[in-house]
Amino acid sequence: MIEEWRQWLYPLGALPAIAFTARYMIQWLASEKAKKSVVMPLFWHLSITGNLLLFFHSLIQMQFHVCAVQACNAVIAWRNLDLMYASPKLTFRSVLFLLFGSLLTVFLMFFLINLFSSTSPVWFRSPLSNGGDINRFWHLLGFLGLVFFNGRFWVQWWGAERNQVSYLGVEFWWMSVIGSVLCLLYFAFLGDYVNMVGPIFGFIPSVRNLMIIRRAEA
Repeated sequence: MIEEWRQWLYPLGALPAIAFTARYMIQWLASEKAKKSVVMPLFWHLSITGNLLLFFHSLIQMQFHVCAVQACNAVIAWRNLDLMYASPKLTFRSVLFLLFGSLLTVFLMFFLINLFSSTSPVWFRSPLSNGGDINRFWHLLGFLGLVFFNGRFWVQWWGAERNQVSYLGVEFWWMSVIGSVLCLLYFAFLGDYVNMVGPIFGFIPSVRNLMIIRRAEA
């Protein structure tokens, strides 16, 4: 019964993809208008919304790795919002504490769910029934895509901490482009229409931001 409910609820994974897509579209249009790559508080508000939606979705689907990544990305987005204020309230040490606390909380949640579950422990559930029949090459490709796609926020956060200002640099957009292409190929091969939404709608804004940055620097 639980597995059937998970299958029925799986399409709701498109909701965080909609939030993520909206943030890129709004940021893209604002950058076109400003003639330079910009980031506004709404970008990070939508990021946090998408992070939380995907967090609960991956919790329902029992995908520990996705849940942990989204918990950390929500903290990074919150930190970026904090840096947009004249007097940031968070410190680098407090951000590290929140990141560690988020990972620990996710671990405990999955541990308790599995502890009281009558079935065998599940931490990395695949919602695709044919996931185990796929060549390892495609899983490696998907893994690399997800590393670029999610790692860009860690790179962005490090740059924001060094400069004490929230911004989206060239490295962020290049990682977005590479991650979008690799993830799109992977999810298209899997037939995973839910996870294809983000890479599809994130590709063009990423390329345009690179073009806008290059034109502004010329």
